[in-house]
Amino acid sequence: MLHLPGSLRLRLIGTFVVLFGVVQLALSLAAVLAGQQYLYRYFDNELIQRSDSVAARLAQWHGGLFAPDVQEIVRDETRTALFRNFFVQLRDARGQVLQRSGNLGRFELPLSASRHPGRAASDVRLSILAGQAVESLPGAGHRLRMVTRSVQTAGGQVLTLQMAASLDHVDAAVAQWRQLLLVGAGVGLLAAAVASWFVAGRAVRKIREVSALVQQVQPGQLQQRITSSDRSDEIGQMVLHVNQMLARLEAGFQAQDGFIHDASHELKTPLSALLSEAQVLKKLEPTPQQCRGFIDSVEQEVRHLARLVDSLLVLARVGDDRHPLDREVAPVNDAVEQAVDDCRGLARELGVTLALTLDQPDERQGEMMYQGDAGLVMTLVSNLVRNAVQFSPPQGRVEVEVSRCDRHAVIEVRDQGPGVPPEALGTIFDRFVQAGAPTPRRGTGLGLAIAARIARLHEGQIRVANRRTGGCVFTATLPLLAVN
Repeated sequence: MLHLPGSLRLRLIGTFVVLFGVVQLALSLAAVLAGQQYLYRYFDNELIQRSDSVAARLAQWHGGLFAPDVQEIVRDETRTALFRNFFVQLRDARGQVLQRSGNLGRFELPLSASRHPGRAASDVRLSILAGQAVESLPGAGHRLRMVTRSVQTAGGQVLTLQMAASLDHVDAAVAQWRQLLLVGAGVGLLAAAVASWFVAGRAVRKIREVSALVQQVQPGQLQQRITSSDRSDEIGQMVLHVNQMLARLEAGFQAQDGFIHDASHELKTPLSALLSEAQVLKKLEPTPQQCRGFIDSVEQEVRHLARLVDSLLVLARVGDDRHPLDREVAPVNDAVEQAVDDCRGLARELGVTLALTLDQPDERQGEMMYQGDAGLVMTLVSNLVRNAVQFSPPQGRVEVEVSRCDRHAVIEVRDQGPGVPPEALGTIFDRFVQAGAPTPRRGTGLGLAIAARIARLHEGQIRVANRRTGGCVFTATLPLLAVN
């Protein structure tokens, strides 16, 4: 785009008019040149045809030629509007003028220096006559177009025929054509400027609306949208994308506000419990048993806070797209086996049995491999297993099974707990949601949300369903890496 001062509207108009003017000028010049060439070529063809006709009549003569004969030829051949001023002249083999039309008066049509009398009749030469002598010739105008050719009569005489016609009316037609094209170019540029003014104004108007809305955007005022009736052009697509951006920002701010509120509540609960116990002990003279109980309570709440902070850090990592994942190729069985081993201590503490069934690779398909962050995949499996262990009753059993389905690895974690209430199935993977009966060890409410986010980052998913025999089953799927 040309760099022009002013607003975008003026720059668009200036660019459009300049480009349109260049194109129109080029087309006008091409039209003028083509039209001029056509007129002159047509004029030359007509002049040559008439010289052929005159030469054919002269070739039939057996005797001498007289001036009345030449005048008759001139009258017969000038019965057309194209040749208004028509001149004829005959020369003998030595170049002497024998006859000429009366309108030449004393003026003689010059013989070209390259012309030699006596050549074949097919030898035709076109030339332009101009200058003071032509301008002084009555009716000749400023320029004459002349054809010179040899003619052999029936009596054996070799003559040089010279025929000339004025180019003034052809030049006038070309000049008029140029003026029309020039006027048309000016009208076209004016029309282009007017049309581009309205078209650019329509486009810029929507851009101004977008700019005004963007200036008004505040964290608490993200519900505004731009109305657009046409979304098929670039302006409509820009409006659509801006509205989508505002929707994403609004959802992000709402999620952030909700996260801050929930995190504050989760952090405040254990701190409030510790503060209450401390205030009670402060008013009493605590016994060693009460002090011991307070220490155990502090330890339990601090452990809970530590798990909560660790979960928040993991959630911040998997929830921030600016931190790319560590991509590596690793076996699915190894990640699941290590995650289950990390949960065995918790299972023994709560009296729960862990049963692991790994996928058995065959020679055709080989071992299941995935590409992703090994640490996060282990966290995904560990969170599912820990959740199942915490909600299982003493002497319960948690089964972890790894299998293959098409091009995905399927990891199922089955427990014998109370299951998930039907009303909580749709929100079980939200942050700080804890469904079901209380457990001996209070969770953070972030484990399943973290697991679901890790699955999405690896282009997988997690589903939950209640079992008919009691408990529930969490099913995680991860895409497998094709191994040749």
